[in-house]
Amino acid sequence: MTTHKNKTFATFLAFSLGSAGIHRFYLYGNKDPFAWLYLASIPVTLVAIGVGNRYNPLFMATPWVIAILASQLEAFTLGLKDDRKWDALHNPNSGKTSHSHWIIAVILCVNLMVVFTILIAFMARASDLVLTGGAFG
Repeated sequence: MTTHKNKTFATFLAFSLGSAGIHRFYLYGNKDPFAWLYLASIPVTLVAIGVGNRYNPLFMATPWVIAILASQLEAFTLGLKDDRKWDALHNPNSGKTSHSHWIIAVILCVNLMVVFTILIAFMARASDLVLTGGAFG
């Protein structure tokens, strides 16, 4: 028997710590290249902000913003997956079946609010910087 991977917990990890790839490490282990790609976005962004200090940090943080948005999208795909498909993919030999509860709907609703807030804020600030040179802040 193998360990049982909890769909709600994986969705929560993708929502809360997904930009660091923690959900990928939980689901696939240390050998998952996408988990390391998520994790690498943080130091790449910090180096870009340090090296490109004359540019706006918003544009230098683009790798991390992409990682955040990708992890939020992945939270949706994890949370909306049918329990039987989830068990077939992540728990084929665990001996248990998954039963998603209402908490996953709350996580997905909050996730939706966060994604749209990040997208709108990023587009508004980027438009301000590109069109007015940052005149509004």
